[in-house]
Amino acid sequence: MRCRKLRKLIIAESAVRSPEIEGHLAHCPECAAYARDWARLHGAMRLMAEELAPEPSIGFAARLVRQLPNAAASARARELSLERTGRRFVFGGLLAALLLMLGLLVPPSGPIRSPEAAEIQTARSEAMAAQNYPIFSNQTIEGEYEFAPQGGGR
Repeated sequence: MRCRKLRKLIIAESAVRSPEIEGHLAHCPECAAYARDWARLHGAMRLMAEELAPEPSIGFAARLVRQLPNAAASARARELSLERTGRRFVFGGLLAALLLMLGLLVPPSGPIRSPEAAEIQTARSEAMAAQNYPIFSNQTIEGEYEFAPQGGGR
């Protein structure tokens, strides 16, 4: 017999134990501990059911009636808090959906990304590169190099 099935049988038949259950409990220490704990719990619950309920203290009803409006107010505050939280999630979801739709609806090629704009940008950068000279070179306009004497005397 499997442990799970045995434990269900122990709960269902707390007073009656078959030889099959006793045989499993003799060989399985975990199920034996479970059966022992269940028997203790079942006995304690029976004892509690036999005891009489205590009498309420003096002024119990008055205290209970005074706290009823506070309980209703705190319940309403919880409801409002949940409503606000729910609204925030709904508005956040709507904003995310709106941004997603805008991202899908905006065309992928704009004035900066179009091939014509790329060609214009390339032509501009080539023209600027032709006009600008390296900062630290001694290159002349004709393309020849002048070699400046090394100074410093060190």
